[in-house]
Amino acid sequence: MSEPKVPDTFTVTVAGDPRHLKMTFGLLNELVRTVGDIEGVAEISFDTELRNTLLNELFARRDEQGVIVEPVNLFHFDIAPDEVVELMEWVGVHITDFLLKQMIRSKALMEARQPQIEALMPTSTGSPN
Repeated sequence: MSEPKVPDTFTVTVAGDPRHLKMTFGLLNELVRTVGDIEGVAEISFDTELRNTLLNELFARRDEQGVIVEPVNLFHFDIAPDEVVELMEWVGVHITDFLLKQMIRSKALMEARQPQIEALMPTSTGSPN
């Protein structure tokens, strides 16, 4: 049974205005790089530095190449804490889904190549001395 698809868009209210976020591959790739691995997803809720970095990745102004040109000042960032919690959950689910799919595909590749890998392994551990 497959998991329900997570929406690619998320809307939050910042300073009274709706902000529509879209999970593009470029954004997802940056978020995955920031979180690091599947264990890092659990840290999103508790690690303030990680959360701050993720919020900056999501809301900073970027140039045409996607480079951040104006970071977000989170001290003055007018967003409800409950919306941040929901947003971080949305981010976490996207990162988890991406990493799990990659892990499943890597495992399948390794299993398919196992006979070739075993054929390259030495047949003995060397001399008994």
